[in-house]
Amino acid sequence: MDAGRESSGQERIVALEAQVIALLARVADLEAGSVRDAPAGVGSAVTGAGHGGSGLGRRALLVGAVGAAAGGLLTARPAAAANGDPVIAGSTTTATQTTELRGPLSVVGGSQWAIRGWCEATDGAGVFGFAIAASGRGVQGFAPAGGVDGYATSSSAGAFGVAGTAMSPSGQTVGVKGESKSSLGVGVHAVASATSGETYGLIAEAPGNGGVAVYAHAAGSAGPNLGVWGDCDSSTGVGVRGAVSAQTGVTTGVEGTSQSDSGTGVKGQALAATGTTYGVDGQSASESGVGVRGRATATSGVNYGVRGGHVSTAGAAIYGWAEGVAGTAQGVSGWSESTGGTGVLGWARASSGETSGVRGRADSPQGWAVIAEGRLRSSGRTVLGAPATRPKDADLLPGSLSFYIDRKRSQLKVRVKYKNGTVKTGVIKLV
Repeated sequence: MDAGRESSGQERIVALEAQVIALLARVADLEAGSVRDAPAGVGSAVTGAGHGGSGLGRRALLVGAVGAAAGGLLTARPAAAANGDPVIAGSTTTATQTTELRGPLSVVGGSQWAIRGWCEATDGAGVFGFAIAASGRGVQGFAPAGGVDGYATSSSAGAFGVAGTAMSPSGQTVGVKGESKSSLGVGVHAVASATSGETYGLIAEAPGNGGVAVYAHAAGSAGPNLGVWGDCDSSTGVGVRGAVSAQTGVTTGVEGTSQSDSGTGVKGQALAATGTTYGVDGQSASESGVGVRGRATATSGVNYGVRGGHVSTAGAAIYGWAEGVAGTAQGVSGWSESTGGTGVLGWARASSGETSGVRGRADSPQGWAVIAEGRLRSSGRTVLGAPATRPKDADLLPGSLSFYIDRKRSQLKVRVKYKNGTVKTGVIKLV
């Protein structure tokens, strides 16, 4: 806005100077006429003592002096031009109609421009466009291949090929707007063409608190629209990556939100038919971190914090793996704070077949497939395994018992260890 007011003020000053020159020239003409019409001897009184010459000579001197004074002013400001005047370098042209420049109709050996701006000054601009109206555009370009094309040859971090700035401190202003009306068009296409180095096709920054660096909106109300789509051709690349550099606070690398009654906040798909692929891979480097966290906040209904499903005949809906080779790590851990809750629920819903609601396996000779720390309850038929070998006394825990079968004597024997460490054997004869 300051640049516009300054330019307009300069134009008014130049116009006033031209009017002053014309008025002074008119005064000189009137003085010259009075000299010609005056009686003899009057001319010297009009022109002044010591200034010989005719009235026309005085007019020339007066106009010349005024012109020189005005010229001194005009050297500090370019002369103004208006409709129909030529555009002169270093001048200000005020027009009320469109000024059009047309470049060559054919291109021979290199690029051609209708208008080309060049500036070598620090903080300068090759082409500067200024629009005062709320819906105006500083620079607008239309072309079959590219509307506006900008180049920056400097290696400085502040060099821009095309720079757009919306100066208003409020409102939904736009620094640079790109629009494509094609059904396969791209509004803004950013390319970092270097084949090596840490390059960026597009960098967006929002320094304000609560700002959004990149905001994408797919306005279509139907169809498989995408707010943000990331695509990568590298064999070790990432389609979309989110990172938070803050060292403290409740931060989130990637967050997805869905308002639909059948929506998905974050969805991951691994579409390869072979290989060890992951639909969603979560990692945490903290000593108390969580790789993947799922939480259902509804206070009623059958909801799930994490739900896994698959259609393979040999897969696992949820697979937990504790990779630590020591300690008391758990492959899958579940707990419930409810007074009638269940820490881990296993449910085999098939109505036939040898199914298992919960199954535990331990490959270590000293391991336990299932450990119940507390009361153990079975509401259905209970089938216990009875090996043919006698358990070692060290395998028995204080207050425990173990069965084994003595086939030679057709006996079922029970080994019991009391809490004081005493071991006794009971015999049940099999008939």
